[in-house]
Amino acid sequence: MHTRNRTASAAAGASSLSFAPSVSAEAYAASVPNFNDPAKMELVYLLDASISSQQRFAQSSDSPPYWALAAAQNKALKALSDPSSPASDLFSARQQLQNALWDYDYRYVRDLNETRIVMGRLGNWIYSSYPSSDPSYLTPWEKGVVDLIDETYAYMAGLGNSRSEAVKAYQYFNFKLSALSDLETPDINRYASSLASAQARIAAPLAQLGQYGVNMDARVNDFDRASAFMQALLNNGPYNDAVYTAAMHDVNLYASTIVNSEELARAIKRAQNMVDTSPRGIRSGEYPASAFGALNRAINHAQRVLETAASAEEIKNESYELNFVATEKFEQSVKP
Repeated sequence: MHTRNRTASAAAGASSLSFAPSVSAEAYAASVPNFNDPAKMELVYLLDASISSQQRFAQSSDSPPYWALAAAQNKALKALSDPSSPASDLFSARQQLQNALWDYDYRYVRDLNETRIVMGRLGNWIYSSYPSSDPSYLTPWEKGVVDLIDETYAYMAGLGNSRSEAVKAYQYFNFKLSALSDLETPDINRYASSLASAQARIAAPLAQLGQYGVNMDARVNDFDRASAFMQALLNNGPYNDAVYTAAMHDVNLYASTIVNSEELARAIKRAQNMVDTSPRGIRSGEYPASAFGALNRAINHAQRVLETAASAEEIKNESYELNFVATEKFEQSVKP
């Protein structure tokens, strides 16, 4: 669960962007995002709910359902941030995200007790700040959450005990919880600071990737677009807090993709050095031809992932496979 801060203040201007923005990025930064469209806000709430699920089940980031969910989030965020996106793009993005989130939640929500646990933790977190459970202490958002917990228990009373019913209950609560973000005041300074941190985070990895000769143009353009859209929100807000949460998530996704790309490129370089410098043969201290073939196949696969992966998590998983599986198998194949 991502908790929320409830203060507001001014943000830095578009000139604070630390990258050299593309023409499209400059257009985003100069635009005034419009979220009056109910279809856009429904997609924003769905994105916010998906981010909450990822945070609750963070240990699962090495799984294909997580990668599919991240790819669906990317598509949705591109549709939201592009002022020229037609309604058909928003609808398509929403369908893909709904399907990916169902698959993701279905993997981890096993029974109705899962939703009870989530609601219990959130209720305890709310009341832990106050000297009693007197509802007069509660902020509008907190009161909304307490009412939603009661509403969800009533909804669950009419459901069966199947896993699908359990996921239905969890998503009922999760989606409605995201919609309560309109009762909160976004912390503009915190989001501005997060944007600056993400921009600083990719500087060293990008420089290293340039030394490796890896073309990051497409991913840098995506990061530029996401950063410029976030800056436009900061310049022209305040908007609903869920809008900032979704936009900042987009920035962090692309930043992580660049950072993880550098780690994978480094792993590929290390593995290639093993291939180039290790002695080949059947005598003691040498490596069999089959070991070179296996490591070369792993390197080629890693290179394809580096060039085509849609999510930072897939790239991170491939780094692990190359660093701690393929190269270790190669090292263990040395003739005694």
